[in-house]
Amino acid sequence: MLEQKYIWRDSICIISDDATDKAMQIPQMARIYGGVLLTVIAAAGQDANHGLAGLHVSRTEYSFLDVGACHIV
Repeated sequence: MLEQKYIWRDSICIISDDATDKAMQIPQMARIYGGVLLTVIAAAGQDANHGLAGLHVSRTEYSFLDVGACHIV
């Protein structure tokens, strides 16, 4: 509905258990977030799968595929 072409999701776009990937991606955060239209921060919950507080809809389960260094959703 926002008619935006791209979405950045830290939980998917940064491999949190890969120190090399984090070292490359985290320094880019100012550039990434500096050009955004909207930032949603899910501060409630135990993990990234908890969802957004107050939003009670069923969520689509996504399939993941690792191809070389790429993590495809």
